[in-house]
Amino acid sequence: MCLRFVFLLITRVAAWLRLSRREEAWKIAEILILRHQLAVLQRRRTGPTWSQFLRSQAEAILACEFFTVDLLDCTQACVLAVIEHATRRIRILGVTLHPDREWTAQQARNLIMYLGEQAHRVKF
Repeated sequence: MCLRFVFLLITRVAAWLRLSRREEAWKIAEILILRHQLAVLQRRRTGPTWSQFLRSQAEAILACEFFTVDLLDCTQACVLAVIEHATRRIRILGVTLHPDREWTAQQARNLIMYLGEQAHRVKF
């Protein structure tokens, strides 16, 4: 940090010496550029890195999907599946020929009961 400050001080003094011989508009532009460079160098990361953020979010996300399966008697059954992003585990919640709102809600309740203690961190 001390070396960075000395470097900034030297570059700023050199910049002021160069600015003393230029026109006013160029001086203002150069000052703005130097202020921006200084602000970028002084900025500190206070939060997690991008990969840490994604990993922490993946631990709490479940993705739900309905898909159909052709049966041997030429009918189609609807399957409700959930994938946990953190573990990449796929859970088949249920299979039905006629999915409706009540059946889907019951499958979600069953999943929450199955997750038990982990259910507080899950987001759908």
